[in-house]
Amino acid sequence: MVGDFCLSVQDQIDPTYGGEYIEGAVGQPTYINPILAPSNDVDSDITQLVYNGLLKYDNSGKLVSDLAESYDISDDKTQYTFHLKHGVTWHDDQPFTAADVLYTVNLISDPAYKSPCAPIGRE
Repeated sequence: MVGDFCLSVQDQIDPTYGGEYIEGAVGQPTYINPILAPSNDVDSDITQLVYNGLLKYDNSGKLVSDLAESYDISDDKTQYTFHLKHGVTWHDDQPFTAADVLYTVNLISDPAYKSPCAPIGRE
C-alpha cells in the first residue's frame, strides 16, 4: 500500500516518456564501463541502465535484439554474425557501425586492458 491507494497484480501502470528514475545501489562504483563492470556489482547495475549492447535480456530472461537487429550462429557454434540495426547513432550523431563493435571486442581481448570479459586462457 502506497499512500491511499493499493496496486494489485491486475493493475497495469504504463510508463510515460520523460521524468526521472532513481535507483539505489549498495557499494561504490569503480568503473562505469561495461567492459570492466562485471568485476563490480554496482558498476554492472549502472552500466546495464546506461549502455546498450548487441543483445539484452527481456523480462523472462530470453535474449532479444538491442543494437543488433538479428544474429546467426554457425553450425559448429564458433562464429556469430550480428546484423546491426540501421539508423543508430551515438550522442554526437555519429553512426553506430561494425567498427565500433570491433573496437570494443579488441579492447576486451587486449591483455593490457585486463577486462573481466576477456576470454579465459588469453593473456
